[in-house]
Formats: sequence, structure tokens, C-alpha cells
Amino acid sequence: MSSTRWTDRTVGEIVGEDYGRASVFRKFGIDFCCGGGKPLAEACRSAGVEPRKIEEALDAHHCRRWAQEGLAAPEDPAPAEPGALADYIESVHHAWVRENLPALLHFTERVAQVHGDKSPELRTIAARTRELALEMEEHMQEEEETLFPMARSRAPTDGEPFLSDGILEELKDEHERAADLTREIRSLTHDYTPPPQACPTWKAAYAKLQEFEVDLHRHVHLENNVLFPMLTGG
Repeated sequence: MSSTRWTDRTVGEIVGEDYGRASVFRKFGIDFCCGGGKPLAEACRSAGVEPRKIEEALDAHHCRRWAQEGLAAPEDPAPAEPGALADYIESVHHAWVRENLPALLHFTERVAQVHGDKSPELRTIAARTRELALEMEEHMQEEEETLFPMARSRAPTDGEPFLSDGILEELKDEHERAADLTREIRSLTHDYTPPPQACPTWKAAYAKLQEFEVDLHRHVHLENNVLFPMLTGG
């Protein structure tokens, strides 16, 4: 553990050192991806959590792996160079989204068609999933055409940024919109818990939505809290 008090550090910095700590923040409902720039003390106030409880949980944390959280996901190395990190995000996280979106859309649409009359929230879930898919497809294309080539071409020198505030805020806003949609989906699915009468496709839809949220959190964390600071010299 760092000698600096946990509450004096930003959430993104804490998770950036060891992504396993994300499990602690998820447990207490603290946003570590889009809200990664907040000092932990402020994040605790926003979540209504006593800072002492977070500090104790972080102190007790021993780098739990993804598999121990019950979800199959790779361990991210967070490359130290912006070009290498851009390559990693594109080849791992963008590829994962593109590979899994068709199944996600199929499952949610099918469940809404079959069970939507009795469970109308399923139609809202399908609609939000379509919005999320469109948001992610446009966002990833934008990054691959502009941001990532920029990251590969050069790095900040003498602390001078080459990613403008306007571009940075636009990308962060897009991340926040995607996060808002997943939060709404999580609420509509009761934390991805299918009801007793759920068919196998219903269960698969909720499981795939949860996997998507986990990957999105890691994806956004790597960009907001690791790549963007590399490109702004901060």
C-alpha cells in the first residue's frame, strides 16, 4: 500500500496501481471509471460510504483475480507507452465489444419479443441495449480514426499535451453516456438477477449484459485514468 493516505488519492490512481481494487469499489458502489478523477474522500461522500470502511477493505485486499469474481476476463497489463496502450485497448476491449454485441442484441431482443407482454421492462432493456451498442460502435470508430493514431504517432514532450480539452471532454462525455446506460440496465435487471421463471435465453441475456458492464468499466478506466493522462501530460 502506498504511504499516502487512501482518501488523499484519486480513485483512478488507486485502481490504476492494481485493478483488483476495482472489486472493492464495485462492492461499495463507487464509480472508478468515469469518476476516477475524484479524490477517494469525495467519492465516498458521493456514494454515502464511510471512508474508514473503504480504507479497511483496501488494506485487506490481496489482488483478487477476475476469475475469483465469477467472471471470465483477462488481466490487463496497462502498457506504459500511449501507442502500446492504444493497441491493447483496440485489440482487446474494442475487439471484445464487437465480438459480443451481436449476441447481446440478439438475446435482449428475443427475450423482449417473447416475454415483453408480461414483463415490459424487458422491452426497455432491449431498447437501452440498442442505444448502448450504437453509442459504443460510434465511439470506438472515432477513437480508432483519430485518438489512437495520435497516440501511436507521438507522445507529449516537456509536459506539453497534444490532446485538446475539447476532444478530451467529448470522449469523457461519451464514456459517461455509456456508463449511464449500463447503470439503467443494471437497475432494470435488478443487478442482473433473472426471475425464477426466466428461460435460458433470459438468463443468458442478463449474464452477457453483466459481462459487458465489467468489460466497459475496465475499458473506460484504461482510457480515462491511464491513456488520457498520458496524452495530456498530466
